[in-house]
Amino acid sequence: MESSNEYTHLIRSIRDLIKRNWVITINHIYREANFAADFLTNYALELPLGLHLFSIPPPGVVSFIANDLYGITYSRYVLP
Repeated sequence: MESSNEYTHLIRSIRDLIKRNWVITINHIYREANFAADFLTNYALELPLGLHLFSIPPPGVVSFIANDLYGITYSRYVLP
């Protein structure tokens, strides 16, 4: 894989982990079914690279956590 973008190292690391001798299942979950994860992904893009631990949820994510907890999802139109 060529070093064509800033995520090349991350993708290579993930592939190396997948190659290890263990059972791995990767599932795609649409953001409409997990808004909390989507929010945190976008929130993380604003933070410096590294480990961040939160004693309380970041502002804005609590309502998404509640929706995810209660199974509230939103429709997604997918082009055929």
